[in-house]
Amino acid sequence: MRLPSRYCLVLAALGLLGGGARAQQYAFRHYGAEAGVPVAYAIAFDRAGSLLVGTNDGVVRFDGRSFEPVPLPVEGVVWRLTTAADGGVWGLTNDGALFRLAPDGTGERIPTPAPLRERLREQIWPIRLRTDGRGRLWLSGGEAAEPGEDPALYRWEPTRRAWTHLRVPGAERIADFFVVGDGDDGALVVAGRDRVGEVPLRGGRLGAPRWASLRAPMLFVRPHPTALAWVGATDGLFLLSRDGAARTVFDEGWVWPHAEPGVDPAGRLLCVLGRGYGTLMERFAPDGSVELSAGGTAGLRSVLPSQLAFDPEGALWMAHETGLTTLEEERAVSFPLTSDGGGIAYVNAMAGDPARSALWVSTYGGIFRLRGNRFVEQRNEQRVGSPRAPVVGADGGAAWAEFGGDGGWQGRSSRGDPPGGRAVLLVHDGPTGRYETDESGLWRVRAGRRVRLGPEFLPAAASSEDPAGRLWLGGEPGRLDVVWGDTLASACPACLPPSLRAALDTVNAHLDAGPVVADTYGRVWASSSEGGLAMVFQRPEGTWAYRLFEVEDGLLSRSIASLSISPDGRRLWLGTFRGIQGLRLGPGPPRLDSFVELRTRDGLEGERVNAVLEDADGMLWAALVPGKIHRLDWRALTARIPSPPVHVEWVEVNGRRVPEQARLRLSEGDGLGIGLWPQTYRQPLRVRLEYRLGVRDSSWTDLGAARRLAFAALPSGRYALDVRAIREGEAPGPMVQLALAVAPPFWRSVWFLALVALGLGLVAFAVHRAREGRRRAAEALRFRIATDLHDEMGSGLTKVSLYSELIRRTAEGTAGGDGHPEDDNARVAAWAARVGEQAGALSGSMRDVVWAIRPDEDDWESLELRMKDAAVALLAPRGIAVDMQGEVEGSPPALPPEVRQNVLLFFKEAVHNAAGHAAPTRVEVRWRLSRRALSLRIADDGRGFDPATARRGLGLTSFRRRAGVLGGTFTLTTAPGEGTRLSLDIPLGRRWPWQRRTATTGQDLSE
Repeated sequence: MRLPSRYCLVLAALGLLGGGARAQQYAFRHYGAEAGVPVAYAIAFDRAGSLLVGTNDGVVRFDGRSFEPVPLPVEGVVWRLTTAADGGVWGLTNDGALFRLAPDGTGERIPTPAPLRERLREQIWPIRLRTDGRGRLWLSGGEAAEPGEDPALYRWEPTRRAWTHLRVPGAERIADFFVVGDGDDGALVVAGRDRVGEVPLRGGRLGAPRWASLRAPMLFVRPHPTALAWVGATDGLFLLSRDGAARTVFDEGWVWPHAEPGVDPAGRLLCVLGRGYGTLMERFAPDGSVELSAGGTAGLRSVLPSQLAFDPEGALWMAHETGLTTLEEERAVSFPLTSDGGGIAYVNAMAGDPARSALWVSTYGGIFRLRGNRFVEQRNEQRVGSPRAPVVGADGGAAWAEFGGDGGWQGRSSRGDPPGGRAVLLVHDGPTGRYETDESGLWRVRAGRRVRLGPEFLPAAASSEDPAGRLWLGGEPGRLDVVWGDTLASACPACLPPSLRAALDTVNAHLDAGPVVADTYGRVWASSSEGGLAMVFQRPEGTWAYRLFEVEDGLLSRSIASLSISPDGRRLWLGTFRGIQGLRLGPGPPRLDSFVELRTRDGLEGERVNAVLEDADGMLWAALVPGKIHRLDWRALTARIPSPPVHVEWVEVNGRRVPEQARLRLSEGDGLGIGLWPQTYRQPLRVRLEYRLGVRDSSWTDLGAARRLAFAALPSGRYALDVRAIREGEAPGPMVQLALAVAPPFWRSVWFLALVALGLGLVAFAVHRAREGRRRAAEALRFRIATDLHDEMGSGLTKVSLYSELIRRTAEGTAGGDGHPEDDNARVAAWAARVGEQAGALSGSMRDVVWAIRPDEDDWESLELRMKDAAVALLAPRGIAVDMQGEVEGSPPALPPEVRQNVLLFFKEAVHNAAGHAAPTRVEVRWRLSRRALSLRIADDGRGFDPATARRGLGLTSFRRRAGVLGGTFTLTTAPGEGTRLSLDIPLGRRWPWQRRTATTGQDLSE
């Protein structure tokens, strides 16, 4: 494949996409040889929105992270790609081979029309591939085959597997065309040699064209939503209306002839234009206005663009001789810094006001200043060394220092070097005065008065004024310092308040202070290249304190090269070795409140940020290593982007691709591989995938950055494979589901399956009988509990009835009292209190029994909550502190009603004894629950007792009986004056004693 010599000369003379172009230099993302795409000729997006790239070795598919080859039915350089309405992709190689990739990924070779075969091999530049609304392929033939003959179009008919030959009268040559409608009824818009025509289509046949003449040879035509077409000619860009009138959009240069432009569904045009001695990639709105003009950026490294396109999300893509380039975020503008010698300028500091074009940048090779839309190096023929951070004065001018070869410092200024020897260097220029330094020390100049603050020369001090007018210094000589009154703190430590002196000593011991800023709330922030972040602040009572922040506190990195405060004082920006971090500032207690992090995944061209500041317009300026400055709209970069849907790119069974099916059928033991594509190119590094396999998995499994899923061998059965994408910080996206049917192996014969079924039936019958036995036992036990509840309720209600009758008879004077109203009232009050106590006891007993038999309360959390409620109710009114703690190991089994009821009654009896008899100040409860055992420990610091002489009312017999019912052990440890400790250990996961008894014994084991 050879280019005409005149185009090679044009390329060499213009330096395509070079620095001479006057345009915004956006932060592009480039994929070249290092990503596996050394050259790209064509790009297309399939039905799922994934990117297909035509290269010198076939087609590769890009999933936002890596490039994978696509199996093709042809070989060679893929020179043209176009997407059809059905989601398939048509392609053309450099030797004239045509192919089609179906939506399911399978490929088919298409026979090339005989008249075009030799022409395609000789010259492929003028050939155009287009599709109609029915997904059919249209192919232009370029020049007419014979003089005086009309040029031809060819249409592939898939049903007949044949080409239809159509001639366009009066065209002489076909430079470009597109189809309107389904290809049978509609129109063709054709660019001829020097005119554009609309050719009606009726029944698939061409009618008479309506031509509109233009003054220059045609290069391309592209659809427009309201006008007839965008038209590119050799000397301009035009909008052609449907009545034939042409409006000039661009005529200040030339249109690059070999880059196929792109058009999005809204009608925006993306093309390459030449202006002056360089070319630009420009995007035009449907009204013809320029929305974006980009060039002169390292990301646009092409010398031969061949195609431009919009992806489904509106991002811009360009295929060219050195790979692919995409503009992911238009809010990030890039400014390369190149010294006069042509080398890269590495930035070490940045200062000034970018909104007023007063931004100064110091590099290891010189000082640059922002002028308009580029950085200009400040020439200095007498440079003696590497400049340090510039200090910007109130008038926008800057001063800096350079380290000379004799080991001394030399001052420099944007107004010219001061005369004689070592210069007076500006350190700070603010509301409280002008601070300067020279070989005699640090000085403050205010109202014509010059006061010496310290004895040291500070050639590269970082400085910031706090709201109280104090000047804080960092940088050289590596410490955090402050001007206190008329004295530099390091020159007179005794002049500082003791609390401030202690805070500064601690901070300087932990970090080599570099950048320093004071916020509007009186806090001072300092950092260093390795020590993290420090904050010095004044407490409300007037004393000073500090706080050190590390990565564990939320820092993006311990290596911080830059600090700056936003103009409104609400944000603190950190330039770190892992990107940019923004901290939210506000009144109140000092804290580290991070609200944004920007890294390469957000569009940065690097993560080592040596300087960062925000201008008055809210734009963020960041100096990256090596030699690049970004201007970022951080609010747009951090805007919420929903999680994308997921598309299944391909399916492989045992390493072989299979077509897409409604249900994928496999055999047991087959290996399954699935290619997945989250349909987005916007910040793809923030998107991860997760899946779950129905029947086997109920929870989601994280795939992370992987874009393929593999199963070595699935057991037989039916599965529903669910996959979804999750963008960091957002809700999951729509879920895609793939149905799988895995058949059992052939050796599973009918008799074997019948035998297995019979065995399973017997097992199921045994399980059913066991369950029925357990169910009957549980019903009998619940019946006994209900009976006990009835008896207890009956006894309690009898007491309530008796007390009520006594109250009534006393009120009527028939209770046999002595006739004294005061005594009668006392008895009535006592009996009423007993009625209330008995009613409360009955209510509690009923709640406990009902709770014990509820099947949805068989977990430990329910029992634990019940125990805590009982402890608080019994101990809190008596002022006894209670401490309940425990641990649960693994997944413990469900607790039967008998266990819950007896454990709760054991616990309540123990707590009741402690509250009523031990007179403790504190009760401790500890438990440990596992799949095999439950251990409960209850201890108090009360008076204790002698178990040998203990009264029966303490319930020791009840404790032992309940432990025996549960098959566990009960232990008591106590002595007079030494408190009391009760232990209950119950084995779990086996048959309890009551389960080994028949359901008809009638024996009560829960009382």
